[in-house]
Amino acid sequence: MDQSFEDGDTFISKLRLSNQDFGPLVFVGVPVNPDLVSESVTENRSTAVQVLVADRDGVPKFVLQASRDQTVVPVGIRTFTSAFDRLELSQIGDRQTVISRFDGIAYLPTVEVLRSGSRGNFSYGWSGGAWWNASPNVSPNVVRNDFGDVEKKLGLYGNGLLSWSSTKVVQEKNVVKRVTSHSTGVRLAVNQNGRWAPHLSYMREVVRAGLIGAVQSVHVNLHWDHTWTAGTPFENIGDLVLYDFGIHWFDFVSSLVGDRARRITATRAFAVGQTMRVPMLAQVLLELEGGQASLVFDAHQRFGARDTTYVGGSQAASSVTVPV
Repeated sequence: MDQSFEDGDTFISKLRLSNQDFGPLVFVGVPVNPDLVSESVTENRSTAVQVLVADRDGVPKFVLQASRDQTVVPVGIRTFTSAFDRLELSQIGDRQTVISRFDGIAYLPTVEVLRSGSRGNFSYGWSGGAWWNASPNVSPNVVRNDFGDVEKKLGLYGNGLLSWSSTKVVQEKNVVKRVTSHSTGVRLAVNQNGRWAPHLSYMREVVRAGLIGAVQSVHVNLHWDHTWTAGTPFENIGDLVLYDFGIHWFDFVSSLVGDRARRITATRAFAVGQTMRVPMLAQVLLELEGGQASLVFDAHQRFGARDTTYVGGSQAASSVTVPV
């Protein structure tokens, strides 16, 4: 993955000027009779006073004249004040993220140990191994391979098998007629989870880093052809799409929202013209505390295969579309 950031233009997003509360500093005088003015007020003598009343168009309507000496008394107004302009500057930048994906097979050196045996009616076998990657940050056609979940340098795997068998021999006159054998077993395996897919791993790290804020919505849409499972043991799984395939996306959503799930509703359906025994269409709605999520699985879609994942947050959103 490679990222670049381009600064945008700076602009004034909010502006509050001081003239909204900064009044004019002026002198206003009112002519009054000198007899009403205290001796402490400085008198400005005048020989006449004229009061003119005009309408909005400036036409005089009333004129009052007096020849008696008057004194001009200042009205109590604000003669000093302070005010400040408030400006908020903002900038919108553009972050570009280029994700390179490598689809292929990585051949890594591996050491494996195997042991098997039997005791009585029990047979057992187990194998374990380890692989290592000397260059975890190197991958064909990938510019950077060190973002998100770190590639493992060392991995372990194991597989075990335990079976019990019962054999019954039927004889007649010392002649073996038939041999009946019954056996059962339990197999244990360790498999990779879908949450480690590169694009899902990237989105999970984006959420963990707080780049989009609190998760409000998660929506996954997968459209692909899963009919290759016809005639295989997978077709015997009643909820093939949700149980065997969709479980990886349940795990992915859980890794993003934790224990915020409050209610889950799921449906399934047969696609038009499908011949498989199990429903190949399924969808899930999840009600979250402070959010929602949806999973749509079209597993019988032979055209327009697409895998789209959207995660919406309180501050930003992340969306990824990859081929299936």
